[in-house]
Order: sequence, then structure tokens, then C-alpha cells
Amino acid sequence: MKKVWIAPGCIVCRACEDLCPDVFTVDEISAEVRSDADLSSRDSIEEAAQACPVDVINYQS
Repeated sequence: MKKVWIAPGCIVCRACEDLCPDVFTVDEISAEVRSDADLSSRDSIEEAAQACPVDVINYQS
């Protein structure tokens, strides 16, 4: 992946962090892409994006 980002609207369900903890972290307010994220985890990133109930995980291949 070239780029991964979280759009506004995260409901803090933690699905992304559970599925791809090397890329996503979640606090009380929102999910974030880790500053040291390994963006080579393409399958895990796509799985997290598909699992997001509010479709706020975006990526550019």
C-alpha cells in the first residue's frame, strides 16, 4: 500500500486494531494509522477496511 488513512466518522469499534494491530491503533476518540505502520500488510489492511462498519478506512494501492 502507498497510503492508508482514516476518514472522519470512526465509531471506535476496534475492528481495525483487532484485525491489523501493526497498522491501526484506537483510542477513546478514533482509530489512527500508526506512524510506524507496516503498509506491506495489504491483505490485513483490506480485511480491516472491509470489516469497518462505517467505511472510514481508506487506502491507495
